[in-house]
This record gives sequence, structure tokens and C-alpha cells, in this order.
Amino acid sequence: MNISFTFKNTPPNNGLTAYCEKKLAKLIQKFCTKLAIVNVRFEKNKREHSVICNIKSGHSIDLELSSKGIEIFSCIDFLVDKAEKKLKKIKEKFKHKNKNNNKKEQLNELFFDQDWELIPIDAEDIIKYEKTKNKKYG
Repeated sequence: MNISFTFKNTPPNNGLTAYCEKKLAKLIQKFCTKLAIVNVRFEKNKREHSVICNIKSGHSIDLELSSKGIEIFSCIDFLVDKAEKKLKKIKEKFKHKNKNNNKKEQLNELFFDQDWELIPIDAEDIIKYEKTKNKKYG
């Protein structure tokens, strides 16, 4: 995990970076299994603070989140909550996608692993097949 911080119109603050790094590290370890690159930018415009966070990781995770407010620590908390919701949603999609693939594989094994050549075919079956084929395709 690689977390970098940049400051715009704000002096660098070790307490702020430590707080943000602690929150994001916990979140990234929970949801990302591959290497994650996190860029956090702190900005100040007159009285309003904004925090912008980019998270890139494997499993097609590429998030850009932002939050604005008067208190910078509340902005960080809100940003972490947003990131948790988004990462949870991505993880659920990923799990659901894998479950569907497993079901398809099970169906394929059930139907296509049988030796169809060993099953005897009657003349009646062939006649039924030809009749339905002619009805469908003329």
C-alpha cells in the first residue's frame, strides 16, 4: 500500500497525515487484496477545506472521491465513509460475478460431461427431431 499526501494552500501537518493514513490504511487492508496506490490532496479555499482522494488497485478499482466542509477532520471522516461504501459495492459485484461463473461451470459439467455417444437413439427420436426441425426452419 502506497499513500501519498499533497497540500494546496495549506501548510503540511503531521497529525493530519497520520490521522488520514490510519483511517485509509485500515480501509484498504479490509477491501483491497492487491497493491493499492492512494493519493490524498488537501486544499483550502478561504474558509472551506476540501479533501480529494484517488484510490487505484487491482480488480479494476479506480475511485476518485472528494468531500468539502469547514472542519478538515470531518471531511476526512466523510471521505472514508464514502470510500467504504464504494469499495463494499465493488467487492459485492466481484463476488456476485464469481458466483455466477461457478454456476455456469456446474451446469456445463452436468450436461456436457456425459457421454452422449453411449446413449442409444431410437428411430422414433430421429423422426421427432426431423419433424420439429422442419416446423421451426421450414
